[in-house]
Amino acid sequence: MADDLAQAQRAWMRDVFGVRLGLADGPRTDGPRTDGPPKGVVAYRKALLAFGAARMRATSEARALANDIAEALPEEADLAERVADEVDAFCDTLGDTIDAGINALSDGRAEQNAAVKREVLALIDRVAADKLIAHVDRNPLRPVAIAQTLTAALKGVADTVV
Repeated sequence: MADDLAQAQRAWMRDVFGVRLGLADGPRTDGPRTDGPPKGVVAYRKALLAFGAARMRATSEARALANDIAEALPEEADLAERVADEVDAFCDTLGDTIDAGINALSDGRAEQNAAVKREVLALIDRVAADKLIAHVDRNPLRPVAIAQTLTAALKGVADTVV
């Protein structure tokens, strides 16, 4: 009786969710493959990891510059702190959209991916146009490349979104 129930549960999972539960279901010959990620997901995940690293690098550069400014020009120390906060705000804006794209079911994935790509491209434009980031990138105290770092990583995300 328990064996019949287990078989019924496996069949239900197979029919409803398109997944196998153990070897008793046998090899799958219909529906999407379950032995690997969809095409392009690995590149997209790598781009997201690179973006996370770029975000940390840009914020770290801005915070280090804030420390240098505080020592050299104490009255200007808030400038780099504002840039570091702005970098975080840029990245936070992107997070929800990326999460929605990753979690979208196959029915809505294309629409969510288009939204992610639009958001990322808009952030690239915002980084390029931001006068505060440009001003900090040109500072005479410490070489930083916040705009370049973020733009390169965001382009990687836009180019690989799946």
